[in-house]
Amino acid sequence: MNVRIRRPELPDVLWPLRPGRTILDHLREAGLAASVHTPCGGKGTCKKCTVLVDGESKLACIAVLSGSGDTLIELTQAKPQKIMTAGLRLRYKVDPPVAHGCGIAVDIGTTTIVLYAYDLATGALLATAAEANRQGAYGADVVSRMKAAEEGEETALIQTVRGQLNDMAGRVTENTTGPAAWSVTGNTVMQHFLCGLDTSGIARAPFTPASTFGGEIPAADLGLRAAPGAICYLTPAISGYVGGDITAAALSCSLAAQKRPALLLDIGTNGEIALYDPQQGLTCCATAAGPAFEGALLSCGMPALPGAVDRVWLEGGQPRYTVIGGSKPAGFCGSGLVDALAVLLHMGLADETGYMEDDFVLAEGVVITPQDVRQLQLAKAAIAGGIYTILERAELSPGDVGTLFLAGGFGNYLRPQSAADIGLFPAALLPKVKAIGNAAGAGAAAALLSKPARRHLSKLQKQARYHELSGDALFMEKYMECMMFGDEGD
Repeated sequence: MNVRIRRPELPDVLWPLRPGRTILDHLREAGLAASVHTPCGGKGTCKKCTVLVDGESKLACIAVLSGSGDTLIELTQAKPQKIMTAGLRLRYKVDPPVAHGCGIAVDIGTTTIVLYAYDLATGALLATAAEANRQGAYGADVVSRMKAAEEGEETALIQTVRGQLNDMAGRVTENTTGPAAWSVTGNTVMQHFLCGLDTSGIARAPFTPASTFGGEIPAADLGLRAAPGAICYLTPAISGYVGGDITAAALSCSLAAQKRPALLLDIGTNGEIALYDPQQGLTCCATAAGPAFEGALLSCGMPALPGAVDRVWLEGGQPRYTVIGGSKPAGFCGSGLVDALAVLLHMGLADETGYMEDDFVLAEGVVITPQDVRQLQLAKAAIAGGIYTILERAELSPGDVGTLFLAGGFGNYLRPQSAADIGLFPAALLPKVKAIGNAAGAGAAAALLSKPARRHLSKLQKQARYHELSGDALFMEKYMECMMFGDEGD
């Protein structure tokens, strides 16, 4: 008995039917789980993993297959996600550890993976690939994935990320013997899965990682597609929740060369904040924002796919919006959610406490509920509370900050005015915002192509101080203050 998995415009996949296992289990084992949206990690709570099973609509994470005969599973057309790939251009002399061939730089994000192929001799960018992280089938955030690992899915999570990197590298280097060198950045949990390391130490206090990386490892040891003898460099992390993606982004924006205090903010399921002060050096912290800004676990939240509302504004007193791909709206991605929330506050449909009496209907089937507002409220309070705490601990105010660097796809597409309106960051920082795109990917590329860049990354790791917010009474105070919409400083 088999499961026939039908994909639009692609050959069917036959997979052995395992009675008593869910459809999602079968899709994971077949490497096709990315074809369904499972932000809750298959817990049955988000109800977004709909597939057709023998013509009947079912949730992939709940429907259990029996052994009564062959089964046809039909998947919908996978849509390309809008993923930020551009970053800052770094002025490092091309001086790679390996002088010839094709090199790969990768940013493994919790939500997306971006891969760049470079000519190691010249530093020329050859190709770029970007996809949703296939580990999303195990949950939208790193906490869900670490829990899945503890529940027996660790090997699957490791194989998923390695397989995806190989698939992506294969598409951009198919005419070579394999990459001559790799450089990989990502948050600490993603790097742990790539290296096959136990993440349980990060999952609970005192949140101690098995490694903070910063060195080289044979690419073959990671199961990566590569030329014989190829080495993979892993950008150095600061802590369990401030990863190599932050040191790479700090390198990209020359954070530690700023003449005035500067903030680096990467908003995702985990909000990472770095403060550089010329007098006090580099301090980092992390705050658990959850997946709300990724559009996960909200009634009409979705990734930045065609059909996602990505911008909302008021015109003549009425909400207006744009949709990715120009098609019929199907939900909100993160930037659209922040805009919509700002619009609700301006219209008086939600008050400063977050109270909203009724659902807000933007278009047919596209709504924001009072429960959605609460989830966004919790997420924005975590980010803003972290910013106020790290500044106050350094005896600085928002007015002392010269630049607020916004890293990552969400930070690039976010409208800073809407973010300030809802209190995601202090209003005093609004004129100081600089979006820097995929800064982590740019830092990984610099590390691939330049030995001096690697030395700079090591220096950042050694100099950085980590401030744990979970036991900081000031953070809890600021978190509660920032639950109100608007600016905490008002």
